[in-house]
Amino acid sequence: MALVNATAQLPAKKILVVDDNPVLLRALALALGARGYEVFTAVDASEAFGFARLEKLNLILLDIFFPADVTQNGMTWDAFRIINWMQRVGVAEGVPIIVMSGAEP
Repeated sequence: MALVNATAQLPAKKILVVDDNPVLLRALALALGARGYEVFTAVDASEAFGFARLEKLNLILLDIFFPADVTQNGMTWDAFRIINWMQRVGVAEGVPIIVMSGAEP
């Protein structure tokens, strides 16, 4: 009986990184991708919702603050509003969400 590497047959874990900072998005995507994760990136709530609806995610890394969205009457999204919306509409159910910030103290 031959031993088979079980991890080689498993699909990559899917992580969504949501941040309005393109440098941070790129750095996290490269670091996580290099470790074998399938990484999706979103710069705002709308893109995050799209990925959460379409993909079976294993983890969401979510920035805490986002700038005001001028196309939506200046409404400001933050991590808590995004999490609340995802819970209300049932997307990303059971997916762990880590809230992060690249802001300086």
